[in-house]
Amino acid sequence: AGHEAKMVLLWSKLLELVCRQIGYGTPASSVTPLLKSVLPVVFRASEDKASDGLLGAIGLGKKSLLSPEFRLFGRGLAAFVACQLQSSSTIRAQANAPGHPRVPVVSAGNVNATLPKSAEAQLAQRYVASLESLRSKNDYNLLGMPMNIAIAQALDPQRCLMDVHHLISTLTPTLFPNENYLRILCLTPQ
Repeated sequence: AGHEAKMVLLWSKLLELVCRQIGYGTPASSVTPLLKSVLPVVFRASEDKASDGLLGAIGLGKKSLLSPEFRLFGRGLAAFVACQLQSSSTIRAQANAPGHPRVPVVSAGNVNATLPKSAEAQLAQRYVASLESLRSKNDYNLLGMPMNIAIAQALDPQRCLMDVHHLISTLTPTLFPNENYLRILCLTPQ
């Protein structure tokens, strides 16, 4: 569990630095590659089965040694961040910014127009679906409240990447109550 909390701290600080860079005016195209490279790592660490080796590649890996709390945190974080990536060079960095994958796209006044979804939107929907699938798994029965918070925040189009600290500071004390050094994540970032 100690190593899990260290990963939570590492991911949180990485996202804090990304948000700071955006706040200082760094173009989104400079930080998007970092986010796109970290997301699969976070998501893979949160899978229920180990995905390494031949058996893991076909979905028959061993049960993950990581706690359900850590896996929920990882999936929630991956889903939230993925929902904020609009394209390879655009990030939803302001509240109510366009491009949330769950908001219908209006094309020439036609809300029902079916536009091809970007690779980023497809990835976000996959991560959100994976997060929502935890509701039906026994390992996560006792984690209903933090799970609902993670799902609600990922699906909230009023949220943006700059709100990732709110997600982290809400989930961390509930999922990792015995890791005292994670309390730093509940403070307001400078």
